[in-house]
Amino acid sequence: MGKYLIPVLLFITLAYVAWSAREDPASGIIYIPVDERPLNLAYVEEVAEVAGIELHVPPRRLLPDYKTPADVEALWSWALDQKGTAAVLSADTLIYGGLIPSRRHQISQDELVKRAERFRQYREAHPDQKLYVFVTLMRTPNSDSAASEPDYYARYGKRLFRLSALEDKESTVGLTPAEREDLARLRRLIPADVYSDWVGRREKNLAVTRKLVEMVREGVIDLLILCRDDTATFSRSRQEYRQLSEAGRDLPSDKFISFPGTDEVGLLLVARAALEGAGKNIYVTYAPGAGAATVARYEDVPVGQNISAHIKALGCREVTDLAVADLALVVNTPRNGITGEAAYQDGRGDPDTTAALTAEIQEILAKGIPVALADVAYANGADVGLLESLRKEGLLFKLTSYAGMNTAGNAIGYALAQGLLLPGKEGAERVLLTRYLDDWGYQAGVRQAVRPLNLKGEALRERITADLTNFARRLKVGPVSLSVDIFWDQTFNIGLKVEP
Repeated sequence: MGKYLIPVLLFITLAYVAWSAREDPASGIIYIPVDERPLNLAYVEEVAEVAGIELHVPPRRLLPDYKTPADVEALWSWALDQKGTAAVLSADTLIYGGLIPSRRHQISQDELVKRAERFRQYREAHPDQKLYVFVTLMRTPNSDSAASEPDYYARYGKRLFRLSALEDKESTVGLTPAEREDLARLRRLIPADVYSDWVGRREKNLAVTRKLVEMVREGVIDLLILCRDDTATFSRSRQEYRQLSEAGRDLPSDKFISFPGTDEVGLLLVARAALEGAGKNIYVTYAPGAGAATVARYEDVPVGQNISAHIKALGCREVTDLAVADLALVVNTPRNGITGEAAYQDGRGDPDTTAALTAEIQEILAKGIPVALADVAYANGADVGLLESLRKEGLLFKLTSYAGMNTAGNAIGYALAQGLLLPGKEGAERVLLTRYLDDWGYQAGVRQAVRPLNLKGEALRERITADLTNFARRLKVGPVSLSVDIFWDQTFNIGLKVEP
């Protein structure tokens, strides 16, 4: 017996050593954001932490810093070394160095294509990993501002927008005689070198995105989201979207999808990765009036179409029977279908709409179904009248999720992702408070008060922190410890951290 025991023990010992020497099974989600602003980074990390998601994020020094591009090679090296069950990767960051650099770069097309090809290398290094990629369609803003665009936008931004709108309209539905004259005038006014630079960069970016669509077809990328940033019915962006839609026409929506919105997509795909295969049911209901037919400011399709696309991107189902829903998405749309700017609201809103939505939220909560509120009646902030009504009825912290920031697409994506990830999670109220303080307290209130003061740096942070601390007291949440950061030297871009 003894002569057999030693070999057996030796075998067991060697097997144990071999087993224990193996790498631990990959876990968590690898995440590279489109830029360093809170909606794309800090708020995503906060939601992931509360939801219990292990999120692997690059060191801050590797990420973009406003107009300064990320260290693309260092980022690729970091990503290739990571292990996880899924990856959510911004193509803008890994190819151009970030969202703002994607609009300003002078990188050759050959170099851009070479960087895009790195996704093949990533797939080879992670053959069993789900690979979710998002890329933005370069926007065509209607403003004379070079804050996020090439320098010549300070003088020619609105003219480039109008020119592109007329060129797109000419190629689709045709122009009136007056519009043809306007188009000719704009072509004379915009310098040839400005137009050439603008179109040349767009054509390079378009070629790169076509390459990514091909990688979806080849199985390199599991899902590609084409983000449409600040869109319009007629524009160069809309024209390019039609071309890319045609390029991916044969691909199913669970492989390639596009919708208006950008800053919500990182969190949306993190939720998709975390919920892969869960197939949640989402019931959607709208405020009285235009509802799903509303075309929100800065977008080019009805809100209902945008919501359906976001739900598909999450791998979920839109249902019409509340009884089978895992989440109810309540959408605050303006009765007349025309979204305003939160900065210019009267604070009372539409009393009939407010009463109807408040009652509906109460009814859904009484059925025990989690409620997410997408507040899209106004761009760039909350509907103050609606949230005051919810506060008075004691409903603010009975919601599972709230979002009312920036564009409708941003709010829709955040409301859905939070609503799916946070039910029953300790810390979910802190996420809600963050959104109320940012989207309601700051964007729809404090921001308008501090803008004329021309405060900078620490003085501005102190004023915002004090005002929002006072605002939090109105919500009766007890003592609140806040920290505030300002990004890109813009009062629009702030980040809040509510200390647990």
